Amino acid sequence: MVGGQPLVVATGAHPGITMVGLPAAFVFDSKLGIVQPAGTSCAEFKSPHNNYQVRISVNALGQTTTCSSGAVIAGLKSCSDLGVAACP
Repeated sequence: MVGGQPLVVATGAHPGITMVGLPAAFVFDSKLGIVQPAGTSCAEFKSPHNNYQVRISVNALGQTTTCSSGAVIAGLKSCSDLGVAACP
């Protein structure tokens, strides 16, 4: 939620794109500056033919890392190069 409004993409808005790892719900605690519950959350998205895979990881401090876990994607570093673990 941002400003009390949920920011979500409707199911089916992008046909063929799948979300592999469903992240657990989390909230940014603005007073403590951390993600609640503490820990790392992760989501992975795959293209229709599994040619491209993008992983988004959010650590306990709210820092995000976006990387390619499959084929090379211009502008994204490889998850293995960044040391980003696979989504559970």
